[in-house]
Amino acid sequence: MLTELLPERVRKIPELMAVIQAEEPEAQAAYTATVDFLAQLNVDTATWGLALWEFAYGIPTQMARTLAERRSILKAKMRGAATTTIEQLRRIVNAYTNHDRCTVTEYPREYMVEVSYELSNYKKELVEACRASLREALPAHLGLIQTTRTPVEAAPLYIGGTLVPYHQTTNLPPYLPEYAPMQANVNGALCSIVTIKLPPMEVN
Repeated sequence: MLTELLPERVRKIPELMAVIQAEEPEAQAAYTATVDFLAQLNVDTATWGLALWEFAYGIPTQMARTLAERRSILKAKMRGAATTTIEQLRRIVNAYTNHDRCTVTEYPREYMVEVSYELSNYKKELVEACRASLREALPAHLGLIQTTRTPVEAAPLYIGGTLVPYHQTTNLPPYLPEYAPMQANVNGALCSIVTIKLPPMEVN
């Protein structure tokens, strides 16, 4: 690292290069430690420093959780420190889902708030942590309804057929063949399958 910072003429001095090469491991270690320390100052890049962030915001440190889950909980806590509004609730949920597809519905007469959002991968721990963050941000007199949904992925539909030789030869009829439509569910997707009935054809 240090050698690359020197001009070409200096690299030709063997005594100086020997000193630099002896000091380079310590300089590299100091540089790596500095970069790692600076990474702890940002929640999105912090690793061992997440425990300090959690302590500052009163969140129990649970090492069993992944770094991504701990960052989501921490960011939700940080965003929930402001005045509770619909936009504030959406920001809390977005910290867990990492997207902006959350809807918040108010029911003033019932003193209820419904929060609905989408999760690509359903995790019970993540949903419970999100509920706890929302409950903490909401006033005590308001009830909470939390609704989660998982997107339905499109599944491919494969249709195959087989040609079987027949010993007689016939011509195709001038009329249209019979169609027998039917509905089918393939992995939750509604499809329409058509069965075509043709008379036997001949192969010479």
